[in-house]
Amino acid sequence: MGEAQTAKDFGVFFSRRDRPTELSFFLQKPSIERIGDLNAEYLNLVDTGIWLLSERAVTLLMQRAGWQGDRFQGQGAAHYELYAQLGLAFGREPSEADSEVNALSAAVVPLPEAEFHHFGTSRQLIESTSAMQNLVLDGAKLGRSSARLHPDVHQQNSRLGVPLELERNHTLWIENSMIGASWELSSAHVLTGASENAWSLHLEPGTCLDFVPVDDDRWCVRLYGIDDPFRGALGDCGTTWIGEPAPD
Repeated sequence: MGEAQTAKDFGVFFSRRDRPTELSFFLQKPSIERIGDLNAEYLNLVDTGIWLLSERAVTLLMQRAGWQGDRFQGQGAAHYELYAQLGLAFGREPSEADSEVNALSAAVVPLPEAEFHHFGTSRQLIESTSAMQNLVLDGAKLGRSSARLHPDVHQQNSRLGVPLELERNHTLWIENSMIGASWELSSAHVLTGASENAWSLHLEPGTCLDFVPVDDDRWCVRLYGIDDPFRGALGDCGTTWIGEPAPD
């Protein structure tokens, strides 16, 4: 059963408490208040991302996306959203009326003692990886006398010329990169693709860099903030880039 604070950001299956394996309805990113209102009568189960569809359901999904006969009609597949449209019409008490989808049977399988690790944002990439590596800290189970909590610093296929101080340099993901001795790191960085260099860089907390080769001798440097949501128009003050309004 999901916590409302977590469930509000994902797809959520609701089942009546006396029929936990029978899907009542599905909601996409319901508010904490809405989940609280439903908790007296319903269990809420955060979607794991695993949906098993029958041939009949897949055929209907394809048809809604414009499939007829043996091909998509017109310019290709039409937009039809699995979560925002198909899912909302599933269940005994569907959120959306759609006679064909409503006629499909649906069930849920609650996973006992399940834990939810999401990788949807840059920060969650680090937090979830650390959480998974810290699931088992019993040295006997790991085949050694003791086990330490894994720090939230992840280095993959990279070379670091600068020492890390865990109190100051935390929440780091460094991948496929050469980090020279002249770099000054702080915290909350995702650094990917940096080639061999002798740059003098000071990175403020939350600053991320991604280096992408354009051709043999040119690179695109993508600068962003670890909590940037990557959505919205650049001219909109509500759109953030590096943690600040994008127009600024």
